[in-house]
Amino acid sequence: MINWEVYDGCYPVLSLNGTGCDLLVRSIDPSLFQFVYQVGNRLAGSVLLGHVPARKMIRVFVGYDPREAVVFHVCVQSLVKYSSRPLAITPLALNNLAEIYQEDHVDGTNAFTYSRFLVPFLCGFEGQAIYIDGDMVVRGDISELVGYLSPGKDIAVVKHEYETVACRKYFGTDNRNYPRKNWSSVIVWDCSSAFNSRLTPEFVRTHDGAYLHQFKWLLSNDRIGELPQDWNWLAGEYLNNDSAKLYHYTLGSPCFPEYASCQHADAWWRDFNEMIVPIEATDDI
Repeated sequence: MINWEVYDGCYPVLSLNGTGCDLLVRSIDPSLFQFVYQVGNRLAGSVLLGHVPARKMIRVFVGYDPREAVVFHVCVQSLVKYSSRPLAITPLALNNLAEIYQEDHVDGTNAFTYSRFLVPFLCGFEGQAIYIDGDMVVRGDISELVGYLSPGKDIAVVKHEYETVACRKYFGTDNRNYPRKNWSSVIVWDCSSAFNSRLTPEFVRTHDGAYLHQFKWLLSNDRIGELPQDWNWLAGEYLNNDSAKLYHYTLGSPCFPEYASCQHADAWWRDFNEMIVPIEATDDI
């Protein structure tokens, strides 16, 4: 006899009642239901499959540069604030990656210019993951992004088409135009794709910025899915957009004095203040 029950929003608990030995199975993979059912019948035992999260945790990798560590923490505050699902947030800090990756590139504005391409490797080339630059604040539910990675696509990005309004940006870096500029600042990854399996630490270390940031390892533009522009709104480059779901301070975050009052800086300062100042207790909390 097969009984299905649901406990606390988890996947259904499968109980096979019979005689003989009892077998307890717990798994985070619902695809094992059929396997457990077969084992249960074969053993004529009692099988329990339970305590499985109804929706899997989302892996989010965030670019980290020690010269502007505060922007990473504000970004994380915004991620946690708006997400409806549990997040596994990983900073892409080069000192954390020292055992597997040596950064030999000498170009790039920040310390995460190239480490973002290690995400599939860091995920064991399995499942999905999201990458975002650290100089962002999220104003929507990041879990929405996983729904935009369609079958047959290796990544999904916002496909910006613009020319910058500023010749220089934070840290005094040259801000030049180039194909697919800022496409790689928000990426939804299919880490298990055959093309993305090429992205080993050695592969990333030995390929230049134009090759990686233009996703040339994918060989075909058809492999690149598209995210809504609201999920990578370029503050200071685009017009005001109070409904955007992610602000990207690509010219410079408000933590820098010269950008403290930049476009949409209020959203950044709001999350910054919530991060450093306890919210007073109210009847609503």
